[in-house]
Amino acid sequence: MSKLPIETLKLAMAGDRKATESIVEQYTPLVYRMVYAYKFLATEGDVEDLAQEGFIAIQIALETFNPPGEITWEPLS
Repeated sequence: MSKLPIETLKLAMAGDRKATESIVEQYTPLVYRMVYAYKFLATEGDVEDLAQEGFIAIQIALETFNPPGEITWEPLS
């Protein structure tokens, strides 16, 4: 897997659909590898259901990622 360009990550975090699709496409093989490695733990659902959970996790990560050096909270005094 190639390194994710920071520009693509920033665009995806800003809501750029093409950048988000690019990231999901890049990580699709990893999602399926994880699904097949851990599908025995799932009591319900098939491979596609589990993969969909992985894709949702990628979307949540893009929405909540805080790049290093950027503080989004106020430290306690």
